[in-house]
Amino acid sequence: MSGKAPGRCCAGGSKGACSDAWPDPVEAAQAANLEWANARFGPESDLPGRADEPQRPSMLWFGCVDSRVPIERLAGLGIGDALVHRTIANRVASDDPASSATLEFGLGVLGIREVVVCGHDRCGGLAAALGEPGAVPEAVETWIEPLRALIERHRETLDAIAEPDVRLRRLVELNVLDQVEAVRRSAVHRRLEQAGDAPRVHGWVYDIATGRLRDAAESPSA
Repeated sequence: MSGKAPGRCCAGGSKGACSDAWPDPVEAAQAANLEWANARFGPESDLPGRADEPQRPSMLWFGCVDSRVPIERLAGLGIGDALVHRTIANRVASDDPASSATLEFGLGVLGIREVVVCGHDRCGGLAAALGEPGAVPEAVETWIEPLRALIERHRETLDAIAEPDVRLRRLVELNVLDQVEAVRRSAVHRRLEQAGDAPRVHGWVYDIATGRLRDAAESPSA
């Protein structure tokens, strides 16, 4: 065993530094992009002609940063179908300018009226929130601190679940429902609601073991 991580360059990314069989992930991505672009933007495609058109996504999607959750693929979304915002543990934080700006842009500017908050099973951010403070980097700890408050609000429910995996699964669902309410509490949602034009907000959970989505509010683990 060489001790070098698969898919990573061995000497700070310098050309030719990797002499073993591991592929260079950057070169692989560039090659895949060329193949994809040639296939999707070729002479028979209408995509080049749509480049000057404004985007008109029908869905605003808040998801987790986890690399195992391929948002566009799992929901069959195409180019321009969804405005996507990812954070650790799919938090929609009122004190996060990026989340607030995404809501305002998606709902207020683009006029999107379908919002999805999608968590996923085996979420590392929520697993960290269940653990002892200080076990993750400071920036991550700051981000997940509100999740610890969520855990305390549901302490009785969570403590009643003996199996750790099932407990985490239930916390994932509870967090999705909490972030759905965060969307509904946002200034832009309240403004649209008062005008009688509020978007629908959906709370889903993605199972990374099966590839299936489920409604967080209708889960059998509730």
